[in-house]
Amino acid sequence: MSDAEDSQLQNLLEAVPENLRGDVRKHIHKNTGKMVEKVVKALFKPIIVHPGWKEVPENVLRDIRIQRLQQVLKGEEGEATDAEALAYLSSASMVAPMRSEWVRIYEYVFQRYLDWNGIPRPEFLREDIKLSKYEESELKRFRIWLWDQAERAWKEKMKKMKKEKGESNACTGRSGAKGKIQKGR
Repeated sequence: MSDAEDSQLQNLLEAVPENLRGDVRKHIHKNTGKMVEKVVKALFKPIIVHPGWKEVPENVLRDIRIQRLQQVLKGEEGEATDAEALAYLSSASMVAPMRSEWVRIYEYVFQRYLDWNGIPRPEFLREDIKLSKYEESELKRFRIWLWDQAERAWKEKMKKMKKEKGESNACTGRSGAKGKIQKGR
């Protein structure tokens, strides 16, 4: 934490009773680290698309990151965002025809995405699409599956990076271990 941030924290802590300040400070420091981790993951976690079509428009990629950040700020997790669902369904639709319920789900997600962006809907999407209970449950299952796929891909990416870092340290003779330097006796 920088000196300016520490000063701001100190000012905030003045409103907290003295006997609780230490616990509050620890809680803020602990949760700040977790928040930073979540923000980094939201920005850099892989974006899952259908394997047969990997192209996603830049604006959708940008919006995925923005919507993921919004999820972090709201404390939501466990389901992919509208933009993520749109990216996957769009790529899947380029590979093979979709069943009618998935076309409706795709149109529903696309409507939500357009509305979120403040983009006027095209004529064929002007009327609000209402999903059946079955379609709602399929969309929820899909969002959870998509979230899980991105989480797995993130963990694999982190595992690979740690392994590469370990190999790099082995080549340079660095152990990566943090030890204390002992003074001579």
